[in-house]
Amino acid sequence: MTQVVGIRFERAGKIYYFSTGELDLTCGDRVIVESSRGQDMGTVVTQPQDIDETTLSTPLRPVLRPATPADEQRAEAFKAKEPEAYDFCLQQIEAFNLPMKLIRAEYSFDGSRLVFYFSANGRVDFRELVKALAAKLHTRIELRQIGVRDEARLVGGYSTCGRELCCAAFLENFRPVSIKMAKQQNIALNPAKISGVCGRLMCCLSYEKDTEDEMECRRCKAEAAAAAEQAAREAAADLTEEQPAPETRDNKERRHHKPARDNAPKDNPEESAKENRRDSGKGHPKGSKPHHAKDTPKPQTARENTKNNKAPQEPQETGEQSTEATGEKPARPVRPRRPRPQRSPRKPTERSGEGDPIVAEE
Repeated sequence: MTQVVGIRFERAGKIYYFSTGELDLTCGDRVIVESSRGQDMGTVVTQPQDIDETTLSTPLRPVLRPATPADEQRAEAFKAKEPEAYDFCLQQIEAFNLPMKLIRAEYSFDGSRLVFYFSANGRVDFRELVKALAAKLHTRIELRQIGVRDEARLVGGYSTCGRELCCAAFLENFRPVSIKMAKQQNIALNPAKISGVCGRLMCCLSYEKDTEDEMECRRCKAEAAAAAEQAAREAAADLTEEQPAPETRDNKERRHHKPARDNAPKDNPEESAKENRRDSGKGHPKGSKPHHAKDTPKPQTARENTKNNKAPQEPQETGEQSTEATGEKPARPVRPRRPRPQRSPRKPTERSGEGDPIVAEE
């Protein structure tokens, strides 16, 4: 296990982790560390914490020592030289007519390195500029090209909300910002209102993205749960409608009880006739008929009625009488076809030399 702390070299920037060794450090302490740019002075921003060395991809650099008042004075002395170096570099840029915008000049802690930050639209050939700066300032010169967001972070300022720029105050990294974030928050897509000092979309549009995603996830889960509950409720209702109602004792007695015959006269005459015939046959021995059975005529069936009502057929007459009785049109008589006369075959004729025809004998 090794003990590490987070150290920041600027007011707002990335946090770098170093091994404390045997030093007892707390938040806010100024320390001297060995970085990739040499010795540098930073501020502790996290409490010491133990980390397993096997989880580290590369070994951590150690904290050299806590910063002393002499170190603070030395850093302030080099910081006072930065405006002079900035002005000289700006003069040389104008002299060489280079298409670049100088932003800031920064000395390292020990003064062994001087870094110039600039922005440009493309690549710039600044080799002659580096030679002129090294000859005048007598130190190692570096020129670093940065983007518009880093430019706003280094320069600082105030945003349209009236507060200090987030990138210059507390942001550690720049998160990607898209126009979709503004649409999700129902913000008017006015470039003047959603663009920051750097000309890009404001970083604060991404602050609510995590909250929006979490709220959207919760809403989807709530809708899915409500839909599942509604489906289960409808399925239970359908199952209840398909099942018959439980049969009670009263329902059983009502189903097995036969209703008494209704002796009231019925409106249907056929039913009334059947009832009368049934009542008239009561009280007579089996096989016998009532006294009025002989006088009652037997009802005829439809077939017998048809036979009895059939009119007698008359013999059909031939000729015109039959057609007049039936009312049909008489058939047209067929005229015999006259035989065609036969023609005698033509006799061949011969012509003599004088031109008179010679008739051949039969």
